[in-house]
Amino acid sequence: MSLKLRAKAAEAQNYSGHNLLQWRRFYYITKDEANKLILLYPVTWMAVPADEQERVLETVNMRCHAEEIPRIDVSLLNWRMSQLMRDVRRIYNRSSPGSLPQVEAEATLSSAPHQAQDRAEAAYSYGTVREAAYDPVREAAGVNKT
Repeated sequence: MSLKLRAKAAEAQNYSGHNLLQWRRFYYITKDEANKLILLYPVTWMAVPADEQERVLETVNMRCHAEEIPRIDVSLLNWRMSQLMRDVRRIYNRSSPGSLPQVEAEATLSSAPHQAQDRAEAAYSYGTVREAAYDPVREAAGVNKT
């Protein structure tokens, strides 16, 4: 039986056989791998070359094994990495169109509480957020207040 990509986190955890602590570490390990991967392949998980997917699976399993966490299979990795890479694209698409800046990718998967502010600053520093042009008509109407 394989895990469906639309499965809920509780279903995926049950499928994995991980307890809560192991599940949290698995989440951290896969997020760390996604942070590295998104810089090379800012696309969907299924668009990442098969050899790279195999490398990620081996790396995640080695790191899990080192912490005595049960190994994962391809369907669990597909579920998790599809989520991570989809979330990166969603957050980026909300902020601006164009290519994904490196700082944007790193900030996106961060779990810091000031994550939104960091993304906004990164987007602004890369010129993806532009200030509104001065409009004397709006200024006279009191609309252009900053």
